[in-house]
Formats: sequence, structure tokens, C-alpha cells
Amino acid sequence: MFCAFNIKAQNLILNGSFENNSATNTIINLSNTQYNATVSSSSSFGYGSASNNNSGNIDLMFSSSEPDSITENWKAQDGDWFITPGAMGDFYITMNWDTLLGWNVQDAFSLELSNTLITGSWYTLSFYITLENSLTAYPFYLPGRLSVGMSHYADSFGIIIDTTAFTDTTWTQHSFHFQATDSFAHITCRPVRELYGANLPLIDNFVLRFDSTGVYVPPPASWNCLATACIDPTDGSGIYSTLAACQTACITSAINEQQGEKQLLKIVDILGRKSSSNATGLLFYIYNDGTVEKRIVIE
Repeated sequence: MFCAFNIKAQNLILNGSFENNSATNTIINLSNTQYNATVSSSSSFGYGSASNNNSGNIDLMFSSSEPDSITENWKAQDGDWFITPGAMGDFYITMNWDTLLGWNVQDAFSLELSNTLITGSWYTLSFYITLENSLTAYPFYLPGRLSVGMSHYADSFGIIIDTTAFTDTTWTQHSFHFQATDSFAHITCRPVRELYGANLPLIDNFVLRFDSTGVYVPPPASWNCLATACIDPTDGSGIYSTLAACQTACITSAINEQQGEKQLLKIVDILGRKSSSNATGLLFYIYNDGTVEKRIVIE
């Protein structure tokens, strides 16, 4: 039983931190052939220009080779190595209002698995991602996303399973669950460019684990009161375990908020005549929420 648990808990990606390679220093703009000969258990299959659809353009980065002027997000998140695949290009509109591709660069890579995925089983994939510093003015190094897939082949993207990893300027772990629809042997990735310009994410530390018994059990439902609405964060982190408890808290909060924001409409005396706060005697303060406050002012 102990051995079986260890097998299930191990990282199924063979070289998820890119540490297993034959490079001695940073290499910029590796062609597909160069990358595949340098980095073990990983393959590059993107295209680096519109005229050469098999050129590739991935950078293999060695942390300690970077100068002191480069900030911390250029350092590997795990070990010494990480990669930076890029996506860049532009579009233009013809006189007939047809949108045409001007030029395009699309890096893509795959990660080999120690065992093929089990059809119908659930897995958890995590990795770290950040965005290259804006060393060049707009439109370069814009935020973008990383598209993740699963494939039978090392040089084909296959089926997309996630596109929610958004690049920021600090190392951030991204994690999600997915179900294998076939016995795929590779996890694939490619950056997604959302605007004209370039998206160059820094990527490191891929970990793929088989979920317990191969069945994904979602976190229990929970809710948070946001303004006057109850929202389930879907990760079990909500304050309230039942929707009813959250709704009660939201109603109470709304009432308290309204009470705290009530405004004075007018002040009248005992005969109903308009008065001021400087007057003496019995005064009635009437508020916009319908409440009336009685005050006795003695000179």
C-alpha cells in the first residue's frame, strides 16, 4: 500500500523544471531542432516566423547568467533553469475590410510523461508563470495567457484543456484539474497573444499528479457575502457552509449598511413646525429611512 501511494503521488512530468538539459548557459531563440537536442523529455514545435514554419523561438534561461540589472522574476522558480516561449505578431485591415495576418510568431512545446494518462481519470496540473519585464515600450511584452493541452504526439498541440493562466510580473503558481479523454503521452503549451505585440511568459516547475483513485472530488460548496450577493468561490474557502447562512448575513449587513447611511430630512418641534438644531425644547429628528429621533434640548 505504501508503494502504491508513492507511485500515485509522484510527478508524472519527466522534466517539468527543465533542469535536465545539455546547455551550460542561457541560449536565446533556439530552433526546434536545437531545443529538442538540448532539453530532455521536452520538444519544441512552434514556428518563429511566417516564412519558416518550423524555426522555433524558445529561450532556455540559466538564472545565474543574468546580470544584476535583471530583477528577481528572471530567476528560475525551481532549480536553475526555466524557459520563455513567445507569441508575437500583428494584423492589418485591407481596403475591403478583410482582416489579414501580417506576421506571426507562435512558440509551442510539449512535456513527456512517465506514463500515459488513464482515460476517464482526473489529474491535477500545476506550474509557475510570470511575465518578462517591460524592457521595451508598447506593444512588446504585453500580458497574455498560456494555453495548455494534452497530446499523443510530442510535436502536436492536441486537445486544449486550459487557457486561464494569466501572466503577471511575479512568479505565480497556476493549478487546475482536468479529466483525461484518452491515453495521451504529452502535456503541451503555447502562449496566447491577446493584442498586437508580444507576449513572452517565463515558465517553470510543471507538476502533474494523478488524483486519488482517479476521481476528482470537488471542494465542498461554500459562500462569501459580496455586497448583497452570495458567491461560491468554488475552492471551499468561503466563510459560510450553507447558502441560507450567507444570505442571512448579507441581509443583516445590508440593513446595517442602510442604517449607517441614513440621512436627516428635517427637524420639527412639538407642533410640527420646522425647526433647527439650535432650537430648545422638544425636537423631533426625522430621517430618510422612516425613523424618528426625539431630543429634548434645555438651554
